[in-house]
Amino acid sequence: MVFNKAAALLRVAMTPEDIFGDKDQIAGKYRELAKATHPDSNKGSNLANEIFQLLQAWHAKAMAKVAARTYGDRRAHVRTSITHRTARYTIMSRVASGDLAEVYGGVGPGKHAVLIKVGRIPVNNDLLANEAKTLRYMCVDAPVKDLAVMQHIPKFVDAFQLADGKLRKQVNVIEWVKGGYTLEDVMRVYPDGIDPRDMAWMFNRVLGGLLAAHQAQRIHGAVVPSHVLIFPETHNGMLIDWSYSVEPNHALRAIAPRWRAFYPPEVLIKNPATTGTDIYMAAKCALALLGKMPAAAPRAIVGFMRACTLGPAHRPRDVYELFVEFQDILKALYGKPAFRKFTMLEKKGGG
Repeated sequence: MVFNKAAALLRVAMTPEDIFGDKDQIAGKYRELAKATHPDSNKGSNLANEIFQLLQAWHAKAMAKVAARTYGDRRAHVRTSITHRTARYTIMSRVASGDLAEVYGGVGPGKHAVLIKVGRIPVNNDLLANEAKTLRYMCVDAPVKDLAVMQHIPKFVDAFQLADGKLRKQVNVIEWVKGGYTLEDVMRVYPDGIDPRDMAWMFNRVLGGLLAAHQAQRIHGAVVPSHVLIFPETHNGMLIDWSYSVEPNHALRAIAPRWRAFYPPEVLIKNPATTGTDIYMAAKCALALLGKMPAAAPRAIVGFMRACTLGPAHRPRDVYELFVEFQDILKALYGKPAFRKFTMLEKKGGG
């Protein structure tokens, strides 16, 4: 196995089983990967030390699961405690694998439910630290911190770096609100699309999160289906993963690669991001939720969303004005707002 292929496997894996296969294959697979990634065999690579250490960390996790007799169950996680200063966080389960981090459910001081995001490799520490900085500012210091729109923003709890063997990984801790699904989950369960009325309340929650961000002078920078949580029972919604956030008129430092099609063209040529950048991506999410139904959806809604994906000079930039305009469209189409029950047919993730 060549270095680049081994490095890619170690970076994208979500569980030890993804790397080592069956329990009786662990030793052989480890030897193969160690040979491919050892720094002595890759003297020209700046990443060799980091990738080799990542292999050691994954192997340790595999051995821990073997000892706990849970190896083979990809959803099982060896219960671990993390202590930072005076706070102790206990990992109870693995929830998801994000773009940059593994996400675990657990409890913190006072038995409060938390999500613990642990960076996959140190090269992503700066982006995760950026998320912590943005959420800390919005939740603690920004003028919007006490406004109702903050219900659409994850509540910051803690952030620090964790020693994992010889690696140091960024850890972000946020409050865990259970019962959520990502828009990606919704699209997976309803591949043909959802009713425009259901899409409407989800889009409204995205606009609420963006209103909080923009009033705090922050651009989210990654409004994609995997970064929007919706809660069917309460009809709330949250914008998650703030790793890519920037201040207005700054270029994004990175994008979420698998959602490249959701980014406006100007971002892909590294022009500065604006409030219009977030609006473009929010509208792309709304159109994606309609699936194969845009032609059957009301023309006013489809036209509204497509107007949000025009070029930067013609695209809306004021989220509040956009929200008011959208409510007028909904009122004209459907009358007075009414709660519609939205059911996920099966659990696909989100927490």
